[in-house]
Amino acid sequence: DPEGAATDVGIDQFPAWMSVVGDTVSGTPLEGAGNATFRIIASDGGLTDTMIVAVTVIPVNDAPYLTSVDTATAVEDIFFSFTATASDPDGTTPVIGYAGYPSWLTPAGNTISGTPQNGHGNTSFMAIASDGALADTMIVSVTVIPVNDAPVVTSPANAIAIESQPFAYLGTASDIDGPSVWISFTGFAWWMTPHGDTLVGIPPVGAADTTFYVIASDGALSDTQQVSIDVQLANRPPQITSAGNAVATEDILFIYVATASDPDGQAVGITYPIRPSWMTVSGDTIL
Repeated sequence: DPEGAATDVGIDQFPAWMSVVGDTVSGTPLEGAGNATFRIIASDGGLTDTMIVAVTVIPVNDAPYLTSVDTATAVEDIFFSFTATASDPDGTTPVIGYAGYPSWLTPAGNTISGTPQNGHGNTSFMAIASDGALADTMIVSVTVIPVNDAPVVTSPANAIAIESQPFAYLGTASDIDGPSVWISFTGFAWWMTPHGDTLVGIPPVGAADTTFYVIASDGALSDTQQVSIDVQLANRPPQITSAGNAVATEDILFIYVATASDPDGQAVGITYPIRPSWMTVSGDTIL
C-alpha cells in the first residue's frame, strides 16, 4: 500500500486442484489438468486491487498400466490364448510385448498362444505395456491342467504261426502318462489261450489264417489293434524213394541214383555223407 496501510490479500477463482492458505495458493495438477487462472485481491479496507494470474500447466508422460488379469488356465493338448490389455493416462495406445514365456507359447501382437503338450507343467510369462518411454510389466501365472492320454499298442499287427508248433504272441503297449498298462485279447481262435499279456496255442493241421484283437488299457482309455496270423504248413521231412539195397560186381562200374520226394513239394537235395573210398559222388548219383 503506497500509504503504508495494512493490506489484506485474498485469492479466489482458483481451480479445484488448488487450495488457499492465507496469502498462498498451492496444489498439484493431476493428469488432464489444463492451463488455469486464479484471482488475487489486495485490500486496505477501503480500496482494492485485483489481478488475474495465468497458470500454464506443463504435461508430463505417464506410464501405461496393464489392465488384463495376472492368472490364466491352460489344458493339456488344447489350444491356449491370452490377450494382454493396457491403458495409458495420456491417451496413447500402449504397445504390448511378452518375455520369459515357455517354448510352447508364441507371441503375436497383443496375444500369446500355444498348445501345452504332455509333461508341460505350470508356468508363467511377463506381459509388458509400453508407450515407447515408460512401461508397465506384470507376471502372468499359467496353471496347466493335465489330461489322461490313451495308451498305444506297440506290438506287431502281423504274426506267423506254424502248424503243430507252439505259437506265442506278446502284447506290448506304451502310455505317455506313465501309469501301468493292462493287456488283454479278444476274438482269438479256439486253439489260442491268453496268459496275462501273452496269447499262446498250437495251431492244428489244417488251421486257417486267423485274426485277434490286442487291447491296451490304462483303466480309463484304451487302444485296440487287430493282429493278423498267417498259419503256415509245418515243414515235413522228405522221403527217400530209391532202393535201400544195391548190388555191385567187382571190376565193373557201379552206379546208384538216389531219388526222394517232399510232401510239401519243396526241392530235395541229395548227399552221400557215408560211402566207401572207391565211390564218387556226382549230383544225386554215386558211382
